Amino acid sequence: HVFHRNSESVVDLVFIMYKYGVLLVLVLSYVLLSAARELDSACAKALTHNNTHKHLKEYLGYVSGDIQGVHSDKTYRYKIGICTEPDRDGKPGCAIVQYDTSGNGTSRCIGRLANSQVAETRDHVWTELTYTNGDHYGSHCGKEDRKGRIIFLCDPLIPGKGHIEFLEENRDDDLCYYLFVVASQAVCSTSISVGDIILIILACLVVIWMIAMGIGFLYKRFIVGAKGWEQVPLLKYYREFGNLEADGCDLVCRSSGSTAPSRYKPTVPPFATETDEETDEEKDDNLLPM
Repeated sequence: HVFHRNSESVVDLVFIMYKYGVLLVLVLSYVLLSAARELDSACAKALTHNNTHKHLKEYLGYVSGDIQGVHSDKTYRYKIGICTEPDRDGKPGCAIVQYDTSGNGTSRCIGRLANSQVAETRDHVWTELTYTNGDHYGSHCGKEDRKGRIIFLCDPLIPGKGHIEFLEENRDDDLCYYLFVVASQAVCSTSISVGDIILIILACLVVIWMIAMGIGFLYKRFIVGAKGWEQVPLLKYYREFGNLEADGCDLVCRSSGSTAPSRYKPTVPPFATETDEETDEEKDDNLLPM
């Protein structure tokens, strides 16, 4: 009877664990799907549309904490979402929200998810994500729409995703924007170009050649007993290669003339008795045995 009661208790415990396990899986699945639906597809596509900044996928769906910014002796609080809404209830559709900390509860939309643009440098040192079509300015900047710029800066010394910081609010009439920056090693591109691959291959070949030369030098010096230049491995082939280069240079770069030598002989003055140069006959006579 006791064994039967214990068996029922174990079965009930397993059933309860199974039920709550299934419930936990459903909750996690719902949370993940909800997070995936919160991403703006146009923004995500603009931020990761090519291989040069696919590494920025780590920031998709990222929501910053409270960011403090000071402008004109006033302190504001910002929340930023990377291709997502940081404050869906208060400011739906906004990617950057500004909160007034003076206590009046005012909030403004700096830029909208539906209006996102991406730019980057050729060397991939930084990438800029811009949100436009925010709330209108009140009395300055020509009452145009607000916009926020987020610069992703490559910094190998900062681990993880880093933190978004407020840099400035520019209120020049020609160019008004809110500027933020995030620097981390996650921004650094890991893509390798064809030129990088060629340089790596050349570097490997040079290292292999130097190792082989070092081993050959030690072998010829201590095993063979060579001295001086004879210690250099494959010295004979290097010299032959140099001769081949010299022959190629002589063939391509020098001109030896293709016409036959002239048979013209200068006339001798009628009263000349001695000449400084020997004639061809005299030269031939010197070659005959005496």
